[in-house]
Amino acid sequence: MKHKLCLAVVLLAAATSAQAAITCNLSATGVTGNYTAAANTRLTGSLTVNCARLASDSGATVTYYISMDQGEPPAGRNMTRQGGTQLLAYTVFRNSSFTGSWTTGGGRAPNNTGNGGLDFTINWNGALNSSATVPYYFEVAAGITRPAGIYDDVPTFSIFTTRGGTLLGAASYVANISIVAECFFNSAIPAVTVNYPSFSATARTGSSSYSLSCTLSTPYTMAVTPTAGTLMGLNYTVAPSAASGTGSAFPQTYSVTATVPADQSGTCAVGACAATQAHQITITY
Repeated sequence: MKHKLCLAVVLLAAATSAQAAITCNLSATGVTGNYTAAANTRLTGSLTVNCARLASDSGATVTYYISMDQGEPPAGRNMTRQGGTQLLAYTVFRNSSFTGSWTTGGGRAPNNTGNGGLDFTINWNGALNSSATVPYYFEVAAGITRPAGIYDDVPTFSIFTTRGGTLLGAASYVANISIVAECFFNSAIPAVTVNYPSFSATARTGSSSYSLSCTLSTPYTMAVTPTAGTLMGLNYTVAPSAASGTGSAFPQTYSVTATVPADQSGTCAVGACAATQAHQITITY
């Protein structure tokens, strides 16, 4: 009788072990891209789920739960600039329409909307192994001004038997976004006009404004070439209103001025003459 009781206990323990023998592991691809404040940066990564079962385990469909944590400190979905402390916020979505934020709590909302984790279904189809790839959609929203640099974070996906259940596996991925130092003119630079009467007793000038945008905290210099010229026998110089600046990520206004010194006769033989010369403003950053 003791032998029979012992045998029953052994069989029960074996059955319990087999039911718990389903194992899963995850792997994830990272995302890498460039960001400018002018537009959303949207990237796609993937999460691969691999699960295995024993022949004695049920071959029916099983639903598990996948969450994603908040990444490295500080709290929240933020990438930190390498070598600095500035943060660049991001969001991870479950849907290709960049809706349904992938968070640590809650389940998938009806029709794939709303926030939460992902209820993931494993279809064994009679096999002992099942593998599937799940995409995730990564976004840095437009309108954020940060210094140029490399920003990164290392979030982790985790798969559980149920929401709040037993952890089956986890995988981290690297989110790496670069803000590239850049400068650009926001519009064409209007021509500079100088009205100069022959033998003017004072120097005459003319100016034209232009708008320049550079990445936040990016230092730059400005130079005009050539810096001087002669038109109709009149010598003149050209210079920008500032030789250097630092980017603010917003338009910055400067001007370029042409100066014709006093006491020049010029070579105009009629009532009024006009001539032009091209100059170039170069931004170096």
